[in-house]
Amino acid sequence: MAVSVVGNFPSLDGVNASLACVFLAVAVAAFIRSIFIGVKVGEAGVRLVSWFQTRTFRWSELRRSDAVPYYGLWSKGAETRLISMIQVTLANNVALKVYGTMGAPRATIRRAKILNDMIAERIEQLP
Repeated sequence: MAVSVVGNFPSLDGVNASLACVFLAVAVAAFIRSIFIGVKVGEAGVRLVSWFQTRTFRWSELRRSDAVPYYGLWSKGAETRLISMIQVTLANNVALKVYGTMGAPRATIRRAKILNDMIAERIEQLP
């Protein structure tokens, strides 16, 4: 059985085509950026990558990491216990939330503990 569609489909004029291209470009850029979001660990230190900012810290600048309740865009600014994210505390007691690490609380707690253990291990090795 064949199905045919009959009707008038709107054609894209110049403005609509431009908006479609911009939307597509933003969507592709967001997808590519999302691949790199998170906490990257290396020999020299830790890189915190979020949507709009990347910060790199030496091991000596870090003190601990914790899983904290997420608040932000997806929860309309309210704190929620359904989603957690990693928070890194620096040596100067500044706490940085890494929004790109949000996820299920159990998994986020596990990842924060692994990072916390790595920070503690590296701090012990410092002169």
